[in-house]
Amino acid sequence: FDENVDVIEFKSGTYKLPAIYIDIARSSRLVMKPEAGATVTFTGNGDSTRWGQFFFGLNGLASNITMQGFTFDGYVLDQAGIFEIRSSKNVTITDIKIRNITRGPTSDKAYKTYGAYISMAGGRGNTNLTLSRWTITGSGRTWSGIQIDSSTVRET
Repeated sequence: FDENVDVIEFKSGTYKLPAIYIDIARSSRLVMKPEAGATVTFTGNGDSTRWGQFFFGLNGLASNITMQGFTFDGYVLDQAGIFEIRSSKNVTITDIKIRNITRGPTSDKAYKTYGAYISMAGGRGNTNLTLSRWTITGSGRTWSGIQIDSSTVRET
């Protein structure tokens, strides 16, 4: 991510993307959002996938990033979250809609498929992480909204 870019706006539409890894410690805030009046939906590819859509801090710290106003629809996930948040500082994800998640064939329990999975990577956890105003729609107890790995809680 170019430090000179402060806002990435998405045009109205449906986006089918490969997994996106965000491992950059920005010094200034980056905001990712739909352009004014736009409706943006990310969709799964219809096939079971081991991974989710957005990984924050899997290989390095992700910091000073805001995502807002997106819909996620039609994902088939095997033991993964649409959002995998492992090492972050000042990350905010707001106004998110998640619907029509299906648990893949290698995920044997609903608690292993998530809208968001929060854990740690490389001994790094999460600081000032905000997830707010999410609408998570599902039925039949086939997946979970948010899972927080107990190893991410540290007393200081």
